[in-house]
Amino acid sequence: MVSRQDRIQLIKSESERLIKYLGSISADAWTLPSACGLWEVRDVAAHLVMVADLYGDTVSRGIQGDSSPTDGFPASGSLDPASFDDLIAEKAIAIRKSEGDSLLDRLGSTWERFNLLLGSIGPEDWGKPCYHIPAVFPAERFVLNAVQELAIHEWDMRSQIEPGAPVSSATLPTLMERIPRRFGPTPGYDRFLMDSENITAVRYRFQVTGGVSGQWDIIVEEQRARMEETIISSADVTFQCDTSTFVMLMYKRLVLNQLLDDGRISVQGHPDMVAAFNSWLKGE
Repeated sequence: MVSRQDRIQLIKSESERLIKYLGSISADAWTLPSACGLWEVRDVAAHLVMVADLYGDTVSRGIQGDSSPTDGFPASGSLDPASFDDLIAEKAIAIRKSEGDSLLDRLGSTWERFNLLLGSIGPEDWGKPCYHIPAVFPAERFVLNAVQELAIHEWDMRSQIEPGAPVSSATLPTLMERIPRRFGPTPGYDRFLMDSENITAVRYRFQVTGGVSGQWDIIVEEQRARMEETIISSADVTFQCDTSTFVMLMYKRLVLNQLLDDGRISVQGHPDMVAAFNSWLKGE
């Protein structure tokens, strides 16, 4: 497990590296489509401005005992996933339009402030409740989330400017730790849901090599799924891939069928169960 202090340093180095990279790209690159839905590269950058602003506000207030919503945001847990996504998109586009040519400067200043805040928090404050849109979380959670936001959204931008660009290898241990939380338990925000009410329990095993090697099982049952390290010998379907491929599949940035065709994932198991996995996995 990556230590909190190492994660804080990782957020600083990754945010600084990202801002330096964005400062080096052409003006045309800012308007390229990103890998994140309908957003352009500049919209993803604007989203990261919102992330640093929101996290900075909610954590700084939370450690002072205030877990109420940030101005302009709804009560925790009050939005369904579709409304949540709409809100995030609206905020990003509003920031992009308001900042214009100053967007990169704003991105740098917001992450600099957030990094300074993280470095100032005492050990007694990391468990204090802080506002977030899906739910109220301890301050510690925002460190984990910030690594995820930087890593995945950098890839959303960079992979379209430099096809084949990998996700930052330094972030892989934290992303691997973050992935099981995407299967719940925050109500309404499960990222792996079943359409059918009559599904026999299925155990999908991932044998992962490279950066963070090991075996993890995704167990699908009762219209929900959970992820755990392998504790029993048998599985219905077994996939083999490297850490980066697994991470980006779990974040729905890569598509299983294409990965199989490209040979980046190998599989053993019934074809119907393999096909079902791809339809059940939901991305952000």
